[in-house]
Amino acid sequence: MSDQYEEMKKHLHSTQEEVKTQRIENQDLEDNVRKLQAESGQILENINNLEQYGRHECLEFQGLSCEESENTDQLVIGVSKVLQVDLSAKDISLSRRLSPASETNRQPTIIARFCSRRIRDAVFNNQH
Repeated sequence: MSDQYEEMKKHLHSTQEEVKTQRIENQDLEDNVRKLQAESGQILENINNLEQYGRHECLEFQGLSCEESENTDQLVIGVSKVLQVDLSAKDISLSRRLSPASETNRQPTIIARFCSRRIRDAVFNNQH
């Protein structure tokens, strides 16, 4: 009986040590998760800031009708002429239609990226 008691006591002590080790490991893992969540949040914020910065040279043009084989640069230049802004194709870095919103009768929006913020601001500031 004494041998069984000693063996149970050793087993209990071993189990307690294992639980203690598991608690320490668990705490370390929880700390790592909190650290990674904070880093992840910061990374997402940085990505959002970069995306916003990248859109500083862009404008959206809505309500322009779609045509077969249209040149969206020329449509943007046409709008700028109406706004009395002298704009040429070299002032536009990229323009394209965005995918149309599903189930709407609206014309797809044109997004234009200008070569500089100064040009973008000239178009934006002259809107009526």
